[in-house]
Amino acid sequence: MMATIRKAIEDRIRGQVQTLRHVAGAADLDAVTKGRAVAPSAHVFEVSRTAQPNSLLMAVHQETTDSYAVVVVVANHRDASGSDSSDACRLLRDQIATALIGWQANPESAALEYVGGHLVDFANQHLYWQEVYRTTGTLRSVA
Repeated sequence: MMATIRKAIEDRIRGQVQTLRHVAGAADLDAVTKGRAVAPSAHVFEVSRTAQPNSLLMAVHQETTDSYAVVVVVANHRDASGSDSSDACRLLRDQIATALIGWQANPESAALEYVGGHLVDFANQHLYWQEVYRTTGTLRSVA
């Protein structure tokens, strides 16, 4: 069985961003922010799937878009050099973007694109930031 795109993204981040202590999947955002955080870390989960209307009469041909969140967790403090958690988070986000943008998770899907990101929370001495990446594919079926 071929690995899911989510798992492939997780593996890609783990292999390309060596500064992360932990890379894992998650059921949803609450599982990351309410769980026991390890910093620095990244957590990957699917956030949405949309499809265009079917373009055929006697079969199915639909373009799909799958979106995946990567939640970056860093310790929320200022270090001796004056850098703070937002600087550390930005460096990790840039490394993750370099690893993912333009990378094709499997032959049936298009290369990943960056959608956007936002601050999720400051909690339990951690900063949580969510980035979203998307890929497109096709559903096909013959009746």
